[in-house]
This record gives sequence, C-alpha cells and structure tokens, in this order.
Amino acid sequence: MQRSGHRAASFPTRRVYREFPNAIEHPLCETHPLSVTIYRFVSEPKQARRYFVSGSVQGVGFRYFAHRAAERFHLGGYTRNLPDGRVEVYAIGAAEQLVKLRSVLERGPWGASVSGVKEEDAEIDPNYADDFSITY
Repeated sequence: MQRSGHRAASFPTRRVYREFPNAIEHPLCETHPLSVTIYRFVSEPKQARRYFVSGSVQGVGFRYFAHRAAERFHLGGYTRNLPDGRVEVYAIGAAEQLVKLRSVLERGPWGASVSGVKEEDAEIDPNYADDFSITY
C-alpha cells in the first residue's frame, strides 16, 4: 500500500560491477555500490593438549586459576592435582586459545611459583569437550 504523496522505493535488482562483483546498488545513491558479501563463521578445528605444571603449584589455588582461565578462553577439559606435586591441565579448543592458556599457566596465580610447563598432544575426550571442570 502506498501513501499519498510518497513514492514507493524501488530497490534495484542485483547489478554486477567489475570492481565489486558481489555488490548491490545502494537505493539512495546509484553511484556507490554497497557490498553484500557475507562471510560465514568458520571455526578452527578443535585439538586437545595436556599440560603438566610443576613448581609450588598445589595449595595455592592453581586449579581454580586454571579453571577461570579455561572458561575465559572457552575451552573444555579439566584440571587436577597429581600425587607428585604437579598440576595437570587437560584442555580442548582451538590452537590459538590453547597457546593463550599455556601462557597463563606459565605465569600462574599469585602465591604460586611455576618452574615449568610440559605440554603433550592428547586425544579429544568427548566427555570434556563442552565444559571445563576441576577433578579430584
């Protein structure tokens, strides 16, 4: 329905420009094409890593620190204390997020003294793919 005194806007159909093959002409200005390229979100493939953190890392809140970092980076997995005094962190996520996690683990929380972080490739365990937990 058209109101009296108003012209109905006629949006042009797709025009192909040499410089902008995916452009549609802007309805208000015919001289400037408007790009309508839509980029699909493509997620990186997930991978799993196991980190063994050594030093003074038990009794200082390291597992809770690792848990908060993993949640911040949207990783799945778990963290736990090991009988030999180390903390194990198993994480599933994109490579870039796993690199960030390792950097945080190397620093540790206030009160911890990290002497080393050993990293190993691991198989993806679907039980831990969607959430990060602290195990005992």
